Amino acid sequence: MKYDLHVHSLVTGGKYSRVEILTMAKQQNLKYISFTEHNYIETLDTDIKVINGIEFDVKLNYSFHLLCYFPKISS
Repeated sequence: MKYDLHVHSLVTGGKYSRVEILTMAKQQNLKYISFTEHNYIETLDTDIKVINGIEFDVKLNYSFHLLCYFPKISS
């Protein structure tokens, strides 16, 4: 099973649009992908399984990035 669970698109500083990334993922026969944009989440409908993810910027006494998968989205 092929997957990439840490992908950034143009939304948060990546090099490619989400559509371009999904096209490349299909060409590489990926089965799962997770867009883990910085402090941003959006669900997508595609034939590749997209795992909802988000990357938080955390600042305590030091800074780091925290990847979260399957976050609950409420309105």
